[in-house]
Amino acid sequence: MNNGCGNTQALQFMRRTFSCPSTFFWKFVFTACLFGGIAYWLLMSWLGKVTRDDGKPLPLEVLCVLTFMGAAVVAGVIFATKKLKRVAVEDGYLYVSNYFTEARIPLSEVVSVREYAGTSAAKQYTTLIIDLQYPCVFGERIVFLPKPRLYWSGLHRVVRELQGLCGQARDEKHAADRR
Repeated sequence: MNNGCGNTQALQFMRRTFSCPSTFFWKFVFTACLFGGIAYWLLMSWLGKVTRDDGKPLPLEVLCVLTFMGAAVVAGVIFATKKLKRVAVEDGYLYVSNYFTEARIPLSEVVSVREYAGTSAAKQYTTLIIDLQYPCVFGERIVFLPKPRLYWSGLHRVVRELQGLCGQARDEKHAADRR
């Protein structure tokens, strides 16, 4: 790799982050704001501050259904975002973090790297999945959001790059084991 400055070796030792910078926002800020907003709206509804068109408070049945729906939305968002991790690569290792704990995993232990894209309208919000040979502190599967890209551009470049790095690490490990 040549970075244009004549230094070809320095790039392979720098930590490169593959996950989207907005992962922290989705995992913590968005979830907290959503929870706070729904909790505030439900509290105001239960206190009678949110009323029907005729000015009367919402009936108990409606309040119970709204509370259940609000709890379901918050639980769904928490379930969807709690598995998101920050992923970086440096010097033959995958660094995975949930912002509290970081795991260092040899690239040779990565079994597969694949992408999951939703419907065609939401493919720019691809989720990448890394399956591990052995479980780490986060389990056998790592899920993260890569930097966004246009959905029609084929397989995500991060998938191709990680597959190449992991394949190279496995080849190097097998060559070292044969010696």
